[in-house]
Amino acid sequence: MPGLSGILPVWLARKLGRVDALHCWFGVFDRFTPGGAEDYLEGVLRTPASQHTLPRRQSNVILPFFPRPVLLQPYEDEESLRVTEQLALRYSRWYLALDGEHLARALETARVLPREAAIQAVVEGATLDVAGRHAWVNFLIQVDGVRQGTSTTLTLLLRAPGIAQLTAACAAACAKWLLKSPELVLGLAAECIDIEAFMLLFCQEQTGIDIELFDRGIEHLNEMSGGAL
Repeated sequence: MPGLSGILPVWLARKLGRVDALHCWFGVFDRFTPGGAEDYLEGVLRTPASQHTLPRRQSNVILPFFPRPVLLQPYEDEESLRVTEQLALRYSRWYLALDGEHLARALETARVLPREAAIQAVVEGATLDVAGRHAWVNFLIQVDGVRQGTSTTLTLLLRAPGIAQLTAACAAACAKWLLKSPELVLGLAAECIDIEAFMLLFCQEQTGIDIELFDRGIEHLNEMSGGAL
């Protein structure tokens, strides 16, 4: 989700004195509007030129607090590259966590389809996957680094009942912050917005969205939640 997927890693990273590595897993199991599908494809397919080779897809991966095993689709977009540069990271990995075969198949074929056909394929694939099941959104973000001279790993878990609720909560917090801003702000949210002020507003909203912080990595969290990588 452009904006929030840039803000959250920066907010978490600021809790360390030095950040060496960032790992992000974004899972959205919900229906897409055509506009949402277009944004999704822009991030997944229209990636800037990368200076390194992205890792391969991984199937049947168990992530902590995710309801089912997922397919991990690595990606890079303008936002992820800017966040990596902003935090001066030596290492970062960004993944879409896909639950359901129809959306995964739609993304495979989208690269060779005309734009409108690719958008429609994503809309239909997500609808088929979600049919008869509960929608969910899970974000897992892990940072590794140093805090007060000690090697530290922190993980953020965000859970939402659906992408519409998450989008609305993010938009509301941005609007409230902008109304208080003394000047007009344009650009990527992770670079332009007062992230601490935004997070205070975002966490105050009664939207059914939960954010938890853990002082351990996902390997240990998998043990807590009954899974294993």
